[in-house]
Amino acid sequence: LAIGMFFTAWFFVYEVTSTKYTRDIYKELLISLVASLFMGFGVLFLLLWVGIYV
Repeated sequence: LAIGMFFTAWFFVYEVTSTKYTRDIYKELLISLVASLFMGFGVLFLLLWVGIYV
């Protein structure tokens, strides 16, 4: 979850600080994909760890 939150924060800061001329769609997609993968697996294993079997 910590790695996913790091990439989510990085994506948020990147979106807020970049102008529409300096944005790169491939960088946005890569960061958001990595963030969603880590957050998804993090939440899945957190739920399994606390006994919520999904």
